[in-house]
Amino acid sequence: MSYILEVAKSIKNIFTGPLEYQFINYGGKALYVEGFLRVTLIGEEKIEFLLKKGMVTIEGKKLNVAEITAGSCVIEGEIEGVYES
Repeated sequence: MSYILEVAKSIKNIFTGPLEYQFINYGGKALYVEGFLRVTLIGEEKIEFLLKKGMVTIEGKKLNVAEITAGSCVIEGEIEGVYES
């Protein structure tokens, strides 16, 4: 179950289809990411995820994976940016 898509349905946001990936940034201290295929890089300053079409990169300092399940992940640390390529 996608937490973000369930919230979007409850507030009646209009989506034409499922989003490829979603994230929630908790004040730069933690980041919840869902919808990726797999993790390709885990480092203290960069974490990368493979998407169906491209990659998403999380950059920051002292990054660590606090929790990971199939298709979702919680990252803790000093989140500086989320970049899609």
